Amino acid sequence: MLLIFAVPWFGLLIFLLMGSPKLSPHRRKLQQETNEAIKAFVAEVKQDSLHRALIAPELAPRYEPLVQLNTNLGGLPAMTGNAVEVITDYAAMLARIAADIDAAQHFVHIAFYILIADAETEACFQAMERAVARGVSVRVLYDPVGSRKYPTYRATLKRLRAAGIAHQPMLPSIRGKDFNRPDLRNHRKIVVVDGEIGYTGSLNLIARAYHRKDDIYYDELVARVCGPATNALDAVFRTDWFSETGENLSARSGP
Repeated sequence: MLLIFAVPWFGLLIFLLMGSPKLSPHRRKLQQETNEAIKAFVAEVKQDSLHRALIAPELAPRYEPLVQLNTNLGGLPAMTGNAVEVITDYAAMLARIAADIDAAQHFVHIAFYILIADAETEACFQAMERAVARGVSVRVLYDPVGSRKYPTYRATLKRLRAAGIAHQPMLPSIRGKDFNRPDLRNHRKIVVVDGEIGYTGSLNLIARAYHRKDDIYYDELVARVCGPATNALDAVFRTDWFSETGENLSARSGP
């Protein structure tokens, strides 16, 4: 507002670029379509007695408000029957992800704010390449703003193309007639393997020091999940993939 009053034309330009906290109408329409599909799916699942037991776990009263909030915001209920392993060692996280990708039989879905091929992530990229070579569908989402500043960014994209790995940037500022604020970024960190194993946490797919020139490096926390909750992680990935590509993976025959 100060800029608009002090320097009207410049302030108006900044407002048009960054004044609205919302994504473009086109993106919001795609998100609404996905939300409705998820709601319909959850309603259908609730009719089945076996699945109804999974999505209605016994909860201590202190957790009920939190679970209800998450359900209202995300559209997906809490589910029981999950095994969660918390991993704190950076190298171990990358090694476990690579090993699970190597065991994939149907599909691998990967989304990271920063996604860079380097010495520390090499095992994961090799595992993706091997997966594609044996006929597994590998799809990758990355944030171009988060990844672009690192030295091997272009080489990483070239490598994905060469391997035949389907990949898309998340929330490009301009795509056709679609415009989104450049500062609205997608910070997701998700890996899903065959809908059976999922990873989420603070890890980015990049070297632990993030290519810094000082002595700083990062400690991260990742949860490896097995069980029904993995489908929730995959629903998030499929929603983003639909928003970026227009391809509805849930409507496909097969993974």
